[in-house]
Amino acid sequence: MVLNQEIVDSINNSALDEFDVISHMGFSDDGSNELASSDVLAGEFLRKALSVSSKDTAFFTYEFDALIGLTEANGETLQKLGVFTDLSGDTLKLSRLLEVVVAKTADREINVGYKLTVEVLDQTG
Repeated sequence: MVLNQEIVDSINNSALDEFDVISHMGFSDDGSNELASSDVLAGEFLRKALSVSSKDTAFFTYEFDALIGLTEANGETLQKLGVFTDLSGDTLKLSRLLEVVVAKTADREINVGYKLTVEVLDQTG
């Protein structure tokens, strides 16, 4: 059985809709993996409102950006990020260890972007 492309697209968009509620990004200096039920990142030192939240239903992607300003989190080491639905206390939706650890200093502003792609593959045929 082969799934109709309209059905696949509908499933992809429904999955993408789950991320409409994300409004904040958290930053951590901890290198461990997170549990999905966490309400904070281990080692979380800052949580910011998103500066960009952009959904593209044509390509089934979501992009989230947050900015760490010049006066924020100086002396911290950025090693992991996570996205949340609120400023504090809400369940972690996604987290990611960074491939490159970044030291935050007063002369460095950091714009962190996270791109999520949802894809349902038809493996029935």
